[in-house]
Amino acid sequence: MSRILLTLYTVILLHQALPSNVTIDMQPLLKEGEESTITCTVHDVAPQELLTINITRGGDVIDSKSYGGPHVLQRRTVGRVYTFTASRGDNNMNFSCEAILQLGREQKRTKSPDITVQTYAPPEFSERLCPSTLLLGKEKKQVSCLADGNPPPTVECKAFGRHIKNMEAVTGNMTGNYTCLATNQYGNAAKFVTVEYDGNIGSKVGAEVIVVLLTAIITSVWDVL
Repeated sequence: MSRILLTLYTVILLHQALPSNVTIDMQPLLKEGEESTITCTVHDVAPQELLTINITRGGDVIDSKSYGGPHVLQRRTVGRVYTFTASRGDNNMNFSCEAILQLGREQKRTKSPDITVQTYAPPEFSERLCPSTLLLGKEKKQVSCLADGNPPPTVECKAFGRHIKNMEAVTGNMTGNYTCLATNQYGNAAKFVTVEYDGNIGSKVGAEVIVVLLTAIITSVWDVL
């Protein structure tokens, strides 16, 4: 009888084996817009049919896999691979893997160490941040040319022997064609920008105000008559 109980006790121990380790493998430096892979490994766990592997980003679950299959008493090493596209939102985020073993009503959780991710992006110009044509006027005395990137790139524009950061120091007498160069530690980008002066910029707003005032005056006079 004792031998039977001992055998049964041994089987139960093998039936519920918590992982000896949970590991995560991924690159800590990711280029934005490119695919990256996370590999989670749960070592020496049993039974596999009660196992769930979660992959988390900043504490939020981004992938989850529950395993079924035949009832196996032996310990197993189980892997999970997840592929995603890196974005600016992943920068400085902690990624981790977690193994959850559902033992009746109780959950046993084993977590991997965190990996803190840094993302990067070479400079890129856009019409939104740096229009191809920049207009100066009586009311608009300053223009700017910026570029996107991570870390934020420096932008320097040059023409006629002048070097101007972000085009911020350009004035009405500095019109012409400029070459702008954006640079960070991961690359550079160039763009040709034309600065023009339009004396009507700002005066159009004034003309609209005058028309509105005249309309109001005429309406008031008509009401009196």
